[in-house]
Amino acid sequence: MRRSMAYILGVSYGREVLEALTSRGVFVTGSVKCRPRGRGEVESMRRRCTFTLKAELELLKPRRVVAMGRAAARSISEVLGLEPPSRLNEPLKLEAGGVEVAFTPHPNYIFRFRRDLASTLRELLLG
Repeated sequence: MRRSMAYILGVSYGREVLEALTSRGVFVTGSVKCRPRGRGEVESMRRRCTFTLKAELELLKPRRVVAMGRAAARSISEVLGLEPPSRLNEPLKLEAGGVEVAFTPHPNYIFRFRRDLASTLRELLLG
């Protein structure tokens, strides 16, 4: 994930990823708040712990949320009362409750298969 984000943000691998995000006021969090024991449990753990993501959003009051990947799209959609996108092959932006929401493919997918989307995700993250 870190290597994928370094590519997307156009920075060197390592601490520069964190510095690029934090210097712009970007807060990164996981959409699956309860750690699953394996890949097979990701969906059930995601569903069980959306209350934590909801509390985090209420506390931080973000202006923009970028859901990167299917699990993130499902979680943020559930919290904000949206219908999750059926496909995530292209970024999709909309507004919900005064929050700009963007759904994108996962950074690892972009790095491996859709590098043409790197600049779009960089813009969504860094504005």
